[in-house]
Amino acid sequence: MTSRSRQTFQQGGKITSVCILEHSHCVASASDTGTLWIHRVDVSLSGSMPKYSKPQLRAEEHTSELQ
Repeated sequence: MTSRSRQTFQQGGKITSVCILEHSHCVASASDTGTLWIHRVDVSLSGSMPKYSKPQLRAEEHTSELQ
């Protein structure tokens, strides 16, 4: 077991919100640059430790006005 990051990506700006999307293997993140990204990470449980795929960008939205 490790406490270091298993997956990272560069969205740009500071991340302001993160949300796990239930039953989808997806994570949504918003940044202070007005971007919203949705990534999918697949998990394989075939060995003694879970293995994670590289994050796959599923959707990217930009907004000029954050709410």
